[in-house]
Amino acid sequence: MNYPQTFRSRIALTFTTLSAIIILIQMVLFYDMVLETEDRVLTNRMELYGKLSLDDFEEDDDGIISVDQLTNAYLGLDKVPEPLRSLLPPEWLGIDEFEIEENVTEYMVYALPDPHLSGHTVYIVMDIVRLENSTPQRYLWTGRYMILSVLLFTMAAMAVLYLAKHLTLPLSILERRLRESQTDDLSPLSLPVRATLEVHQLANSLNAYRSRLGELIERERSFTRYASHEFRTPLTVIRGVGALLDVSSEPEFIQRQKRRLLNAATAMNDVIDTLLNLAREEKESLKTALEVDHSFLDQIIDDHRQLLRGKAVEVNVSIHKTASVYAPEAVVRILLSNLIRNAMACTQEGEVRIVTESQSLCIIDSGCGLDKQPDGHQGFGLGLLIVNDICRKYGWDFSLTNNASGTGCAAEVIFGSRRDKPSLPPEILAGPKQHPDTQG
Repeated sequence: MNYPQTFRSRIALTFTTLSAIIILIQMVLFYDMVLETEDRVLTNRMELYGKLSLDDFEEDDDGIISVDQLTNAYLGLDKVPEPLRSLLPPEWLGIDEFEIEENVTEYMVYALPDPHLSGHTVYIVMDIVRLENSTPQRYLWTGRYMILSVLLFTMAAMAVLYLAKHLTLPLSILERRLRESQTDDLSPLSLPVRATLEVHQLANSLNAYRSRLGELIERERSFTRYASHEFRTPLTVIRGVGALLDVSSEPEFIQRQKRRLLNAATAMNDVIDTLLNLAREEKESLKTALEVDHSFLDQIIDDHRQLLRGKAVEVNVSIHKTASVYAPEAVVRILLSNLIRNAMACTQEGEVRIVTESQSLCIIDSGCGLDKQPDGHQGFGLGLLIVNDICRKYGWDFSLTNNASGTGCAAEVIFGSRRDKPSLPPEILAGPKQHPDTQG
């Protein structure tokens, strides 16, 4: 099985391969440069001899001029000693190297016309074997250069491995934290301060994904909690109707109970639609606004009026302007049902007032406020969670604050953006009045 390479090993392998290729190219260039330099020096020396006046040198009887210990000038091709003479073309002029394999000798020859002796060619011959570096010497220099290159390569490789380790360390930390985290732990991942920008971007993307995954998991869990909470009221109605049908067989009574059953079934259907809507990630958009008017609110109030039985509480609805809401009716009904139910359950005496504006709705009660749990009322916090989730889903603003009077609290939902928030009258924000002798 082929296992994937680590990022660090890939960096090291890439650097090693490139470095080996570069060193090989440098060695070839260095060797060629040594040979080229030798040839260039010898050629320049021969050209210098060619420019010197031959009158300055002593000529022997054989027509041979001794330039230095390694160089002789010959007047005419017939003066050049064998076997070099046989290698030189008769009419050839210029500079070139000639090798005699028999005695392993190499000469550089410069042929030029004699400016004083017409018709003759001057051959300046230099024994270059003792001037050039021998093959072992060249190998020695190449070996030294190779050793130096390997040392530099080793130092650079250590530096690259060090950098690769520190560059990949944040990735290793990120991988270890992901591997060691618990299954249900979706908290944000942290990184060292010196992590690169790309690693921080990766961590931010992972954190965003984990946050989104956590929201999806919480949404699924909330579905079960919300369903058990919201089904309680219609199921109670259905059980009550089932018990009442055994009490009387009068047609009018039975017809009234049937309507209650239909209303309970409609309420359960609304709950299912709303919870499924909350569980979906996308938001349903409507072109027609739902009008939250007096009749719409009265129907919700009647569905929960049993919560006021035995209490001195009255419910007042003030429609300053009809609220227009772009959301499914079932969603708005569940939202307002939870707020009105909580207000009724928390208020033992006094008033529950519902006030609407064109873009907002406010429910003010004279109950126990936010610091106490209402007696005998379960699901108080869960209902507010449903309200909060609905508002977050549709981009509405929801606030719940204690009244300035010190009694009760006010729940407000703004269906538009906060900058479009309508101003409520001061007397409403001041809280409801106490009505100890009234009962809704």
